[in-house]
Amino acid sequence: MNGAEGSMEKAVKRDEAHTRREPVAPNELLQAIVYYTLRFFAWVLGLTLFRFRIWGRRNIPLKTGAILASNHQSYLDPIIVGAMCRRKANYLARESLWRKGSGFFRFVINFFGAVPISIDTLGKDGIRLAVAYLKKKRHILVFPEGTRTRDGSIGPMSPGVKLIAEMANVPIVPTAVKGAFEMWPRDGRWTKIGPVSAGFGKPFEPEELRKMSNEEFRKRLRERVIKVYERLP
Repeated sequence: MNGAEGSMEKAVKRDEAHTRREPVAPNELLQAIVYYTLRFFAWVLGLTLFRFRIWGRRNIPLKTGAILASNHQSYLDPIIVGAMCRRKANYLARESLWRKGSGFFRFVINFFGAVPISIDTLGKDGIRLAVAYLKKKRHILVFPEGTRTRDGSIGPMSPGVKLIAEMANVPIVPTAVKGAFEMWPRDGRWTKIGPVSAGFGKPFEPEELRKMSNEEFRKRLRERVIKVYERLP
């Protein structure tokens, strides 16, 4: 572990008791009802219009927290993965979305449990919040590429997700989305309706993560995400 990571981990542990409160929905029961109702309709819509296909769903653990580390094709990715995974998945989002978005938009992302990450502060607050979620056995969706793809390819991965997984002692599930870029590319508008698929690969277990350097993890995570992507129809 390098100095920067070591200092970040110490800061997270030192300030754990002072972590900002998690975004709370107005009513947790209402949140659950709305979430699973929308998820059901997203699933039905996905099957009828987008011909949803899933591979490797059994690789998502049910009894522990987990990080789903996915390629990032489109704004549609959280909806696609959320509809296809076995449990509700929160997701990491740039803190600027809370500052720049409308009041309604902020309500929606808070309602569905988005975890804010600040680029300016190296995401320390977001890391604390993500670790707290994972220790409660929740699942979190992250996009280690850091941004949506410009050409549909899978880019380099950030190792930051490894630190979060190690601190929370949870596995990382390599995840891939296919078809979303063709529908809604980064530099264009929604262009067409087409087939969409998502897959979940063999997880990196906590013991495995601790034995890898950041550089080795970056390489192996990208390899596994590409492998899952290539298995999708």
